[in-house]
Amino acid sequence: MSQGQHPTDSATQVAPGTPGAVGVPAAQPAKSLDLEQQRTRRMLATLIVMVLALTVAAAALVSWYLYRSEYANSRLNLERFAHAVSEQTEWEMQQLDTVLQLARTWLGRSEQLELSSTSRLQERIQPRLIGLPAVQSVIVSNENGTLRMVTRDSMAVPITGFDPRPLFSYYQEHPEADLTIGAPFRLAGAETWAFPVSRPIVDKSGALLGAVTLVVDALVLAERYRLVRAAEDNRVSLLRSDGALLIDDAGNASIMAQSFISLETPNLTGLGDRERWTASDGAESLAYLRPLEGFPLVVAASLPRTQVGQKVRPGLLLIGGLTAAAGLALAAIALLFGRRILSSQANLRKQRDFVTRVLDSADVIVFVQDIAGRVVRCNAEAQLLGYAADELLSLDPFLHLVPREEQDRVAAARIRSRSGQDPEPYECHLLTRQGERRLIRWSTTQVPDPDGRHNLILSVGTDVTEERRQGDAIARNNAIMDRAQSIARMCYWTARPETTAGQWQDCLFSYSANAIEVYGYGADSIDLPLEQFIHRFAHPDDQGPMADHYRAFYEGDNERLAFTFRLKQPDGSYRYIRDFAEKRQDMNTGAAEIIGMSQDVTQQMAADAMLRESEIKLRRAHRLAKLCYWTYDPLASAQGGSDTLVFSGDTEEIFGAPVEELNTAAHSPLIAMAHPDDRPLVLTEWRDFMVAPESSHTFDYRLCRRGGEIRDVRVSAEKVLNEHGVVGQVIGVVQDITDRKRSELAMARSEDLLRHAHRLTRIGYWVWEPRDVAQSSDRGWLHVSSEFSDMLGVRPEDVPLEETDLVRKFSHPDDAAAALAAVEPFVTRAADRYSVKFRAHKPNGEIVHLHMDAERVRSEQGNILYEVGVVQDVTEQRQREMELITARRAAEIANRTKTQFLANMSHELRTPLNAVIGFSQLIRDQAFGVIPERYLTYADDINSSGKLLLALINDILDMSRIEAGQHKLIEEVISPEAAINDCVRMVAAKAADGGVKLMVENKGPLPALKADERALKQVLLNVLSNAVKFTPQGGSVTIAGLRLPDGRLQVQIADTGIGISEDALKDLFQPFRQADASISRRFGGTGLGLAISKKLIELHGGEIEVDSQSGRGTRVMLRLPAERVVEDAPAARLQA
Repeated sequence: MSQGQHPTDSATQVAPGTPGAVGVPAAQPAKSLDLEQQRTRRMLATLIVMVLALTVAAAALVSWYLYRSEYANSRLNLERFAHAVSEQTEWEMQQLDTVLQLARTWLGRSEQLELSSTSRLQERIQPRLIGLPAVQSVIVSNENGTLRMVTRDSMAVPITGFDPRPLFSYYQEHPEADLTIGAPFRLAGAETWAFPVSRPIVDKSGALLGAVTLVVDALVLAERYRLVRAAEDNRVSLLRSDGALLIDDAGNASIMAQSFISLETPNLTGLGDRERWTASDGAESLAYLRPLEGFPLVVAASLPRTQVGQKVRPGLLLIGGLTAAAGLALAAIALLFGRRILSSQANLRKQRDFVTRVLDSADVIVFVQDIAGRVVRCNAEAQLLGYAADELLSLDPFLHLVPREEQDRVAAARIRSRSGQDPEPYECHLLTRQGERRLIRWSTTQVPDPDGRHNLILSVGTDVTEERRQGDAIARNNAIMDRAQSIARMCYWTARPETTAGQWQDCLFSYSANAIEVYGYGADSIDLPLEQFIHRFAHPDDQGPMADHYRAFYEGDNERLAFTFRLKQPDGSYRYIRDFAEKRQDMNTGAAEIIGMSQDVTQQMAADAMLRESEIKLRRAHRLAKLCYWTYDPLASAQGGSDTLVFSGDTEEIFGAPVEELNTAAHSPLIAMAHPDDRPLVLTEWRDFMVAPESSHTFDYRLCRRGGEIRDVRVSAEKVLNEHGVVGQVIGVVQDITDRKRSELAMARSEDLLRHAHRLTRIGYWVWEPRDVAQSSDRGWLHVSSEFSDMLGVRPEDVPLEETDLVRKFSHPDDAAAALAAVEPFVTRAADRYSVKFRAHKPNGEIVHLHMDAERVRSEQGNILYEVGVVQDVTEQRQREMELITARRAAEIANRTKTQFLANMSHELRTPLNAVIGFSQLIRDQAFGVIPERYLTYADDINSSGKLLLALINDILDMSRIEAGQHKLIEEVISPEAAINDCVRMVAAKAADGGVKLMVENKGPLPALKADERALKQVLLNVLSNAVKFTPQGGSVTIAGLRLPDGRLQVQIADTGIGISEDALKDLFQPFRQADASISRRFGGTGLGLAISKKLIELHGGEIEVDSQSGRGTRVMLRLPAERVVEDAPAARLQA
């Protein structure tokens, strides 16, 4: 108030010696004083009126702000509440839709929707309804009405009031409709509301079979809305997009005729904020409407407008009371202190005006304090701290405005000033009213008051905040620049010529401190004249171009330079350095000066190389995948520009035409080159895609290449929106899928053939998959093939889920225990596979033999992915096996009978044959006297024939014993060399008679064998005899033994005889078989020798192999296993 007086208006003098007095003004006339006092009174009255008016205005402003704040908060809370409720409702509707999708998918597998095809709906759907309390029931219907109803439990209210036949008609009239929401209706037997949510059921061809409907209990949703209300006054409603009320938190719904809407139904409710909304109870409200994504539903959250005013009413009353009290108090204070102000006004004005003029003339902060630290004066600059003068006079700025962490330092400086020590400037921060810190540099000194009795402390402060900020900003910017250069691997430099001549090659460079990060060298290493720098550090291939560029830049008119070169590193490697430079003239000398920047672009160059390589790989990938891409500009087309598609360079391999021709075609090649039968489809797909809300689309069709070849292609397109939300570009790809289509057709044919094979081989299968892979106890889904269910004589849905139930239900009582033991470990997860055979009885009494194998497949984490089983009807196979067993038993009996007969026959024949041979030998030896030569010949023929017949009988007997399994090996350790030599001696005479050369060529010493010596000699003798017999005069027979690398012993007998034809080799080891009849006539024999030899070698665990060509001789290899080789056998034992 006193600051408004002029210094010359005061008539009261400040008494000398009064603290704070700094001067005395001249006396003023009494009349001037009266006028001044009158003006002061008028000003006081005006001030009181203004204060009251401002108080009332402030109260009104605060009231209005309070109401608007509450209004804005209410709208914000409504929006948040609507978002939360809609997300919860959207999640619940998605869970309901999942049940609808599952039911529709399962029911859509039937060719016709009938009561029988829905029989297992209760078992499949009811477990999913347990966690969905809002679902009252599931209804399956067709054009005739309800087929089946599935309830969550047996106590559910039966559905009446909902007729599904209009729903079927709605889907017939709206084939594009999918998910629909029906009108609300009342459940029978209860005054509660419900509404239907439906999806159509279509078969594989797309024909409408019926509909599946979830009846949603609206009161469950209403109860949830009541529970989640943010406040008691909030209201929640669920509406269809056509405005029909399905339910609100008070349990109300619209009463209307039965109708249905889908996602294609226009939204008539409006979205977002609604300032004027009439709730279901008729109250005018604020509201926020939010649609449910994927459903024709809208959630509305509302609040009565009257509640907003009621919430701020107490605050308004309080503000009114406080305003009245504050106005009266201010008026009283003004009246009480007005007179006091008037009385002291004249005494203070002169002193104040004098000090004010002095202090306000400076642009520094001035505080004058008494010895106690009270501020007695401050200038106008001090009020820039945001405090009024009277506020500054009521506090100690060096105590109340200094931050706490600086108070001790400031107090020490003030104490030094009061103690008379030489004052030292210091800096500290002062806090403004707004909380801002201002940095002040203070200079403090003591000055006497006007009467000289007291010392005052004069503190003069300069605001250096901006100065310090600028310094800090410069330092921070320098640090940021240094860091940015380090991150970007950049440094800066300047260059000027070393001599006054100013030649470019003499330029010396000065580098920034981070030059080593870019160049790999310190500044002292690279601070060379430019010519020396290029010669020492630049790559040889870059030295010439670099010198030329810098010469042209320095001597020419170009003001800027950009050049990339390779810089040699200390380890011999190279970095890529890119120089940017600008030329300017030195203002003092006039010489050219270069300011430049160098950047290490090694990684960028490598990245560019990788990018080029990636582009090459991408083009190769496009070529391998038979793919090309294209772009289309719909905006340019709409504005009358080009209507063509721009294709990539890989297009010719797909379209068979050059890309230039396709890019300049008058009509889109995608449409123009389509197969005539597919062209309407392509036009429809393209037009629908351009107007559809979806951003991407894919379709297949046939393309006619240049030359008439037809290829299958797949076109995928995606719309790209510009900043205005309009389609600015369409990007797409074309892929040749001809090979894939052929593979799919081949696969479909293979699957069809596999189904036929299953039916012909009587093989069925089943597959089980869990609903949740992570839950091992999940009952999951079971798919049973029709072949499997036909084996059991039941429908696929009647096959039990678990194998134990299947065995108990269908297995023969005699097989049940063994079958259960085989499958129980699999059912209990103790085993992951089983194989079981059992007899099953069909419902018609037929018995079938089944062979069932199953395996469980797990992930790497051990979770069950699926189980698969294969079942084969082996009834016919089992019957054939029984027939074979019976036949084998009969054959064994016949074989034993044959063997016994042969043994008896050989015994009966050998007895007289021995007599015939003996007597013929005596006659031939003329033991009974001399007989005529003719009788000697007869006796010799009788003797030879008898021996031949005896050998034949012995062979037959040996063969019968071997076949009967009665031939036992008498094993001992023998010498194979001795056995070979013995057999050679036995046939030596026969070989000499036939003029055949007989040779033994063993490959080194042969190890001992554990074998039947008689059997081994019989085999060797048989093969040797055949070799000598079938080798003509002048030929040779070679026998050679050797140890094979795998430890086996091999004896090879090779001859140069007549050989064996390829056809005869196939039956060589069959009993009584010879190459042809002429062999038997020419050389004799029964054809049992090789058959017996093969059996005897196999009894030893060995093998016999024959290699022969007709007319080129024969080679027979006898191989005995390594287990029969005896290492280091005693020589005496072998000789024995």
